[in-house]
Amino acid sequence: MNTAIIPHLPTHVDLYYVDYNDSLSENNELLEEALRANSLDPIHEKTSEWWDGCDSTKSYIDDIRNKLEEVEIELSDDDEEDIRDWLYDNDKSTPTTDLLRNTGSINMFYSLGLEVGGWSEPGFMCQSYRSSSIAQETCKIRRVLGITKGTTEAERIDSILENASYGGELRVYFSIGLTDAISEGEDFQQIHFKGQCTVAVYHSNGSGDFESIELDKSFPFTRDNLFTSTSDKYSLENCFGLSSDWLRDSADPTFSTEPLKSKRKIVKSENAARITQKAEYKRVFKAGGCSAGDMDYNRHRDVYYDNNIPCGSHCPHCNTFWID
Repeated sequence: MNTAIIPHLPTHVDLYYVDYNDSLSENNELLEEALRANSLDPIHEKTSEWWDGCDSTKSYIDDIRNKLEEVEIELSDDDEEDIRDWLYDNDKSTPTTDLLRNTGSINMFYSLGLEVGGWSEPGFMCQSYRSSSIAQETCKIRRVLGITKGTTEAERIDSILENASYGGELRVYFSIGLTDAISEGEDFQQIHFKGQCTVAVYHSNGSGDFESIELDKSFPFTRDNLFTSTSDKYSLENCFGLSSDWLRDSADPTFSTEPLKSKRKIVKSENAARITQKAEYKRVFKAGGCSAGDMDYNRHRDVYYDNNIPCGSHCPHCNTFWID
């Protein structure tokens, strides 16, 4: 670089401006992708796309040119290119950090790997049944959570099961910043819940219940069991009409890379398989196709309605059928 230019370079370079109203609150899938990957790289890549094509160096170069004109120095094309390179090398902006700061805490849940039984409805004219009693299922939950029978916490577990008639997955809900749940390297080995925690039994069909329960227990950590609450097709917030800050009084978990001295292993959440399947459906649709069995209208093309019995909508490409 021309040494005459150096004294006129800016003392601070901030190429990517993030307004205080800008956040990732509406980018649920991007937040989930970063959480699944245990990395902020998906967000870094997306922010690069958002600013791609925007010459954020132009205003800096114009300012430098004006200063140089005052001392009768003219910029050549090579000088401008050298300045542009210098600006990128000395850029102090952190768009990902700024966006996440504006986003704040994110509602998440950790699956404890226990599927709780409930009422089953096998089909038309068939009688509903339970595979096991509520007493048996509450015993399983108490054992996992380390809750003593006959306590107030045990009564709250009974209440959850009484209201979660279809059973579901045993989860602990909380609200933390995304970076708190990402290790960016060696993944966490354990997760510890201490204090008033929001424990839920929640079914993928949108049914379930939750209670605030006092916990002080560590569990083996597996990333396949950690999700944003919006990863559910029918999120608990939507089904119960909860505000976004409903977890503000729930205790935050503590993550650690130290191995947990426990023989118990966490069973992989079935929700992980659903997310993987959804990602594959999206990949196929983006490539121009569609998938038989994908019930999301938005991932099919040329869907038409047939009024003949059985009435319903049809995808002409993969033969997926939506009955009325």
